[in-house]
Amino acid sequence: MKFSVILSEFAKVLNDVLPAIPRKSTLPILEHLHFTLSANSLRIVATDQEIIIKSEITVEGTEDGEILVPAKRLSEIVKVLDQAGTIEFISNPENFEITLKTQSGKYTMLGLDADEYIDLPEIFGEETEAIDGTPEVNTAHFTAADIQRLTNLTSFAVSTDEFRLAMTGILFQFRGNYVYSVATDSFRLVRITAFASEEQPFPEDFDVIIPTRAIEILKKVNTNITMTSIANEDKVTHLRFIIGNLVFITRVINERFPPYETVIPTGNELTMVTSRKEFLAAIKRVSIFTSNVSHQIRMNLSNDSFVLGGEDESTNSNASETLPCDFNGEAITIGFNVKYLDDAISHLEPATEGDDNIYLFISEPTKPILINTEPNSQRSLMLLMPVRLNATATY
Repeated sequence: MKFSVILSEFAKVLNDVLPAIPRKSTLPILEHLHFTLSANSLRIVATDQEIIIKSEITVEGTEDGEILVPAKRLSEIVKVLDQAGTIEFISNPENFEITLKTQSGKYTMLGLDADEYIDLPEIFGEETEAIDGTPEVNTAHFTAADIQRLTNLTSFAVSTDEFRLAMTGILFQFRGNYVYSVATDSFRLVRITAFASEEQPFPEDFDVIIPTRAIEILKKVNTNITMTSIANEDKVTHLRFIIGNLVFITRVINERFPPYETVIPTGNELTMVTSRKEFLAAIKRVSIFTSNVSHQIRMNLSNDSFVLGGEDESTNSNASETLPCDFNGEAITIGFNVKYLDDAISHLEPATEGDDNIYLFISEPTKPILINTEPNSQRSLMLLMPVRLNATATY
């Protein structure tokens, strides 16, 4: 194999595929990139067996071929080379030695035989087929803005509990003219809605859980994408995302997501309205004085103000701040995990540009509350469980 390529373009395509390279693997072969050169088209594939990324770049090809390239070493040298120049890539099919040449340097490393790479029918087969030739189904088109909303505003609430596998990803619920993305760790729940265009509706009734690894990649998408499910024996096993010249495939989580709709309260008639900016700033200040064990923060609500307080008994420190609000109920005290409250408010979307209001919809101090930037929002839903407060708190 022999080709030359502009370094800046080569660096970009490497950055696109590197998220699929495992940090450590029991299969050393997975720590390599699969290079295939055909004429002036270089295809690069990376996988950790959970996700697969394929990208293509136009190069000046001289000799076709295939080889496995050490991903870490290649990316490190490309990163520190002068991005304004070009690089020549030469591999020896006899001993798999790889030579990189620039205007001022020469670098040699050892690759592996491409025939040793694991079988990836999802990538190396025809794009119109899937595993065992089963047709692709459930196609959905997303704008870059929508996929960023659906992932960025929910990922903070994903569970890290490996014993509750279904909750370690984000549930996408397609319903024709809209899609929900839902995440929960049982202490908080968030649901974001995106609406389909009339020309490209979403699948009519399709639920799928996307793992966190894949979500982290989708959060960085900056162009429109097409998602298609891949089935094996009538069971969806993978999702394929077409992102420009990049093909990204992920396994799905084949577990049942908890029936989250049953925990969404419908009778939270008490409403508190305050400034989101001031509320969030006060939380960050008071949180400095909360316990590193309980992480509790207390809200004492009254008609026209509320007191936010925190205490750390181990260091004999505490803090409190009073902020204005509108509250339509009797005085009430509610406790929260300060990190969860901070996360929830930080990830809220403003209802309209310049609108700083935040709403808390409450029923009782021990029951779930809803938090939003507008009443009856169709775009987002945020649920947070209160915590039981220490009775001896002095703040």
